[in-house]
Amino acid sequence: MNLFNLDMDEEISFDSPINLFDSYKNKTITSLYDYQSDVINKFMDKIDKKDVLIELPTGSGKSLVGILIADFLRKEKKLKVLYLCLTNQLVEQTYELAISKYGISANKFIGSKKSYSLHDKNCYEDREGIAITSYSAFFNSNPYFQDPDVIIFDDAHSAKSYVDGNWSVNIDREEHSDLYNRLLDISRPHINSETYETCVERSSRFKDADKIPNILFIQIIKVFKETIDLYIEENKDKNIDFLFAWELIKNKLLACNVFLSENQFLIKPLVAPTKFFKPFENAKQRIYMSATSGISGELNRIFGVESIVKVTNDKFQNNTIGRRFFLFPSLFINDSELGLDFIKQLMDLDKRSLLLVENNKVEKQYTEYWRNLKKIVYSGRDLELDKSKFIVDENAIAIISNRTDGLNFPDDECRILFLDGLQENTDLQEFFISYRMLADVLFLESKKIKFIQAIGRCTRSYTDYAVICILDDNLSRFVLQPNILCDFVPELRAELEFSNHQRKNNSENCASAMIEMVKSFLAKNDDWKKADHFIQTLSEKYKKEKTTVFQTNKILEEVSKYEINFSNALWKNDWCLAITESEEAIELLKTETQMNGYLAFWYYLSAYAEYLRCDSNDLYIIKLKKAAQYSKTVNWFNKIPQAQVQANKFDVLLPQIHKIKAKIEDNLLKNNNDKTILINELKNMKNKFIELMNIDDSKRGTEFEDFLVQFGTWLGHDVYNFRSTGAPDPILTIDRMNCIVTECKIKNENQKIKLKDFRQINTHNDYVKNNSYDLELFSECNVYKVFISNVDIIQDYDTKNQISDDCYYVNSNDILCLYDKMLPVLLSIVKEYDFSKQAEWINSVYELLVEFPITSKEILSFCQKRKLKDLSIN
Repeated sequence: MNLFNLDMDEEISFDSPINLFDSYKNKTITSLYDYQSDVINKFMDKIDKKDVLIELPTGSGKSLVGILIADFLRKEKKLKVLYLCLTNQLVEQTYELAISKYGISANKFIGSKKSYSLHDKNCYEDREGIAITSYSAFFNSNPYFQDPDVIIFDDAHSAKSYVDGNWSVNIDREEHSDLYNRLLDISRPHINSETYETCVERSSRFKDADKIPNILFIQIIKVFKETIDLYIEENKDKNIDFLFAWELIKNKLLACNVFLSENQFLIKPLVAPTKFFKPFENAKQRIYMSATSGISGELNRIFGVESIVKVTNDKFQNNTIGRRFFLFPSLFINDSELGLDFIKQLMDLDKRSLLLVENNKVEKQYTEYWRNLKKIVYSGRDLELDKSKFIVDENAIAIISNRTDGLNFPDDECRILFLDGLQENTDLQEFFISYRMLADVLFLESKKIKFIQAIGRCTRSYTDYAVICILDDNLSRFVLQPNILCDFVPELRAELEFSNHQRKNNSENCASAMIEMVKSFLAKNDDWKKADHFIQTLSEKYKKEKTTVFQTNKILEEVSKYEINFSNALWKNDWCLAITESEEAIELLKTETQMNGYLAFWYYLSAYAEYLRCDSNDLYIIKLKKAAQYSKTVNWFNKIPQAQVQANKFDVLLPQIHKIKAKIEDNLLKNNNDKTILINELKNMKNKFIELMNIDDSKRGTEFEDFLVQFGTWLGHDVYNFRSTGAPDPILTIDRMNCIVTECKIKNENQKIKLKDFRQINTHNDYVKNNSYDLELFSECNVYKVFISNVDIIQDYDTKNQISDDCYYVNSNDILCLYDKMLPVLLSIVKEYDFSKQAEWINSVYELLVEFPITSKEILSFCQKRKLKDLSIN
């Protein structure tokens, strides 16, 4: 017997995926539909194109087409093929279809990279099976799939959050409140006061979003970065949801926009920089499977690809899958109680219902309501694991939020679908452009796509049928707008218009008439058969009408490539190219008045690129004025140039900068040039004091004094703390004529300020004058007395009457907050220090200290906000 295995099967060659399908012996589907064969043949004509879109409607079997093409490319072209699904549940579902239904060799990859089996990895690497995994497993900072030859994106129309998310840092206020508050404080000088107040007070009744102007963000970019890095380090033992995205964009913040609302910060580039993501960019071919791709460049923007070749079947330019009867109760029922009664009647007509809602909050409200009415409620999470119980239950409702893909209910599994809004996955960038810039036209096509996806959950074949009840008034009116209706394929347009016609012609007792119509529809009786024939006739009429692609759609599709190129130019610091691309976009947008809001946004972006190229030229100001001209809803375009620092404070700040420099150099000298030790010293400066605050320890006052000295000297000030009898606590010299003397009393929280706590402060004037030589002060200098404590209640009126009018009060917690604010600034200063580049470093520190002023005079103002005698009693 030979030691080596010499049996190597000669594979049979196939010239197309269709012939390959015919060869499968284990498939349970005997043949392809004509339209499936048609799009496969059309794909073969485009097989040499890098980016190809295959468009087939929901329920038409596009997954089979995608899997079959994947297997053909694997077997015949010897390519490594990666097939991406939106969720792990869809990975499981697609894998089962490939193996059990289609008889295609595939492997699923779910979970962490460590959990992938060696067998499955070898199958993929050796081209012996398709790899099926989720978008999240591919779009991350370090995916296992580094070099796929072909990537197939299933449900590509719904992939935006998965692709974008790789480069989007979303800082949720509830989850990261400390970081949110720090960033809000840093942003305050560069955002509208109204925006700041709304964020602080959380007072807005409506959703809103604003952004930090990019030109002004440059001034705080280092501190922003340091603040987030510091927060991540402080919480390294926790699961930080934006960690991987932050690592990808933290060094590209000039290419990002920063948006904020009272609930979150969002930091992201305009378009996902997939061009710089090697596993995506280096693939030989990328195939996008989509139910509807839109006509305004939506898919291009999602994937950051300039040009995509489209393959579709003519049949679906006119027809839909299955039959729908629409109801619009919000348009014929004005009373909420009557509306709920109508929904109950509708639910009683079938065993099961599906309710799609826009967010988790609404899902929770509906769940509680229907459970109180003894309905068995299933969530999307329940159904992802197993929907077998739901489809046999006879008193059930499935309530699913924030998704329109993946969970399907064909035939008798569910016949009644309720829609209360569309999934709420619009991020702050979209919201800002749509509502603040009044450029909602940019997202109309996306809204239509979500609607089409949603209504297809219960109609999965030609013979399938379902009632679609749209509960949301805004959504009802949106889909019934004439310009939106005529954009739908003729058969869907006919279904909507027929359904709305029934509403308009049954004004009296409309609710009861609609219930009777639904009964007829579900029973498929003679009345409905006549109605169905009428819909078909109406559809044929619309098919004959010339399809109009509106000018705005054409412009937006054309503009998409300039958006992508502009965003990519910023990512690679090519400011001149960014200007060129932005001006191309502007020229197109100027041709349509409906685009004025978006035009204003692009003048603003172009101004930013001009500023990056040369901040001393006036072109960016001219473009900002143009932005203001085309937008009346954003009032800060014209204010950006004035918001820059005009005065030169070098003569004030230079001594402070040199003292910081000396502090750094002294510490580096002591610690063998190890910056890590300095950084840790800065970070841990207040920790010992905080620890002592939790116990009754006499040392905590001394520890706080030491903290004040360290903090003050790190800020570049002269701070002294003499330990002799009668000496003040830390003394900060402002200049030769002014100084601040302190008395620190750190007490238990339930204690009050007594006479003995501050009596000594009245002697500090004499101490300073007697020691003016050591303090480098003039003997006639001004002495500002400051009492520092963690308590703010005076013991009694007798004590209060003993307080002099020139004594100020500062709460020690306010000083700790100031430290938290300045720590990222100091960390940035230390990290950037380079002995060989001192001039550059000094300029950089100057810009930071202008942006975050902490001169001696600012400290004095900080200390003089409140007088000690103004504190309350008891």
